[in-house]
Amino acid sequence: EKGGGENLYSLPQKAENALHKARTTHTTVVNYSPLIDEDDGQIFLVEQLLRSALLNGEITCYYQPKLDLVTNTSYEVEALVRWDRPGETVMPPHLFFPAAKRSGLMFLLTERVLDIALQQTKEWRDQGMPICMSVNITAKDLSNKKLVETVKTTLKKYNLPGNVLMLEIIK
Repeated sequence: EKGGGENLYSLPQKAENALHKARTTHTTVVNYSPLIDEDDGQIFLVEQLLRSALLNGEITCYYQPKLDLVTNTSYEVEALVRWDRPGETVMPPHLFFPAAKRSGLMFLLTERVLDIALQQTKEWRDQGMPICMSVNITAKDLSNKKLVETVKTTLKKYNLPGNVLMLEIIK
C-alpha cells in the first residue's frame, strides 16, 4: 500500500465506484476521489438538501460591485451565489458546488441564479440605476443546449435587454 491505500484488491473497487459515479452523473470522465467511497450517506444528504434548497428558495445571491477606479462609480455587479439554510450559517459556493456537480444539479443552480440576479437587475434599473449584471457559469453550462433559451426567456421575463447580462465562465 502506498499513501492512499491502493493495493491489488482495493483498486478494482475504486475503479468500480468511479464508474458508478460517472453513470449516475451522466459524465464520461470521473476523477477518483476518496469522497466517492464514502458510504455514510453524507454526500447523498447534501445532494438532497440542495435539491430542496432549489425548490424552497434557499438559494440567494449577494452582489459585489465592480468599480470604475477613475470615476469611482459602479455600473456592474457580480452575482455571488449563496445557500441560505434556515437556522444555519449562509453557505458559500465552494461548500455546495461539488454536490451540485456530482448530482447533476449545476444547471438548475445556474438557472436559479440567473433568475434571482436578473430580477434584482430589473429592480435596480426600475429605480434609475443603470446596472449591468455579471453571472458566473460553468464550462459545462456553456455547452448545455438549454442555456441560450434559458437566458433569453429570463431576460424576457424581466423585460431586460441582452446587454445588461454578462456571463463569466468559471472552472
